[in-house]
Amino acid sequence: MPSFFSDPMVQSSLLPLTLALVLTGLLRLLLGPVRGRRIANLSVILSFFILACLIQGLIFPPVGSTHKIPYLLGGLALVALLVDLLPVRGKALMVLLVVVPALALGWLNATRWAGADSELLVKEALLYGATLLVLWSLFRQRGRGLDGVVELLFASVGFAAISLMGASALLTTQGFALAACLGGYALWNWPRHRFALGGGVLMAAVGLVLLINQALLLTDTSVLALALLLPVFFADSLFSPLEKRWPLNDVTRPLVIALVCLLWVLIAAGVSFSINPITADAGY
Repeated sequence: MPSFFSDPMVQSSLLPLTLALVLTGLLRLLLGPVRGRRIANLSVILSFFILACLIQGLIFPPVGSTHKIPYLLGGLALVALLVDLLPVRGKALMVLLVVVPALALGWLNATRWAGADSELLVKEALLYGATLLVLWSLFRQRGRGLDGVVELLFASVGFAAISLMGASALLTTQGFALAACLGGYALWNWPRHRFALGGGVLMAAVGLVLLINQALLLTDTSVLALALLLPVFFADSLFSPLEKRWPLNDVTRPLVIALVCLLWVLIAAGVSFSINPITADAGY
C-alpha cells in the first residue's frame, strides 16, 4: 500500500471525502434519475466500509471484536442496499431499525456475553436504547433535507474528538473517516438538495454505534461525554421554535443546524477533556 494512503490524516479526511463524493455521483449516474437518486446515499456506508478495510484490514476469521467491525459494516451496506432498492418503508423499516442494531451489537460482543457482569449489561442496554432514539430521530427527518446528515456528521466528529482524549488512535481515525464520508455525500446536497436520506445514512448511524461500543468497552473514553452527543440528533427540534420567526431554506438550514450541532459537540468535547485531558503519554 502506498504510504500516502496509509497516512492516518489522509485516511480520516481526504480519502473518505473523495471516495464518498465519487461514489455518490457514480450511483446516481449508473442507476438513473429515479433509482439512482434513491440509492445515492448508499455511498456513505459503502465508503465507510472501504475505509475500515483500508484502515485496519480484513482478518478472517475475526479474532476479536475490533476485527469484526469491517465485516459488520459490509453487512450494513448490504442491508442499506436492500432498504433503498426494494424499497423498504413505513413499519417494515421501523422493525428493521430495531432488529439490525440488536443483531450487530449481539455479534460484536458475542465473546463477552458468557462472562458479562452487570456493568456490561447496563452499558449495552443504555447504548441500545440510545441507538433506537438516534435511528428514530433520523427516520423522522428523512424528508427534511440535510438535517439528519449534518447531525450524524457532527456526532461522528464529536465521537472522534472524544476518542482522541480516550487514547484510541484507531477509533479516532474511524470517527473522522465516517464524518468525511458524510461530508462527501453532503456536498452533493448543498446548496441544492438532491438525494433523500435513506438506508445508507441510517446504517452509517449503526456503524457509529458499533464504534461507540468499542470505545465504551475497550478505552478510557468518557461515558458522560459520549452521552452528551445524543442531543446532536435533535438539533432540528432545538431550533424549530425559532424557525417560525426566521424561516430557512435549503441553503441556510443546514448551516444553522450545523451551528447548533457544533455547540453540543464543543460541550461534549470540553467535558471529555476535563475528565481525560490529552497528555504527552496518551499513546499517539
